[in-house]
Amino acid sequence: MSSERVPLSLKGLDPEAAEDHRLRRDGDRDLAFRGWVVGRAGFGFDFNTPINAPVVSIYATDSGRIVLHVESTERRIADARDTPEEALEWLRLDGRGKLGRYSRAAWESACAAWPALAGHETERV
Repeated sequence: MSSERVPLSLKGLDPEAAEDHRLRRDGDRDLAFRGWVVGRAGFGFDFNTPINAPVVSIYATDSGRIVLHVESTERRIADARDTPEEALEWLRLDGRGKLGRYSRAAWESACAAWPALAGHETERV
């Protein structure tokens, strides 16, 4: 059984639209990669948002990984994950066990924008 990472498909993302990104992180090195913003929600995207509310951004990297970034006036965190399940778990951990309002909105946008995440916007039982 191999534990080698299988990158997510980039089908549906325009290679010409990929950009270089550098995300600031509190207490760690910046996170740099080339890719696409596929989901974003938070302050500035909703007029009813408190000033210290986070902006949650989700990126697809050109290496087929998912980058998650949460930034507010109080903190900046970011990390990369290999699977949709790992990405959702990271967002839930950031939300103290729950998928927060902006995390959920960003995730739903990402699932609509990136075909590799299609079907992960809901939990099927």
